Amino acid sequence: MGSFSVADSINRGGQVVGGSNTAAGDEHAFVWYRSVLTDLNSLISANSGWVLSEATGINGSGQIVGVGVINNQTHAFLMVPNQD
Repeated sequence: MGSFSVADSINRGGQVVGGSNTAAGDEHAFVWYRSVLTDLNSLISANSGWVLSEATGINGSGQIVGVGVINNQTHAFLMVPNQD
């Protein structure tokens, strides 16, 4: 990620979500947990067409909501963790 990040939400488990700029200057959604910052775009298929730009909320189950762009339009997203 880049040099600027904004935290938008934290859950009781200590997971933090928000938005951060990349080295290229794009804004990407992230989750931070146990000192590890993960770009949420790395958790979805590279050919999905989505660019997740900001995560705005996370609940106790780890479900993340936010905003992203697909087909040049801004939409809300919901990410649900695998239950494996």
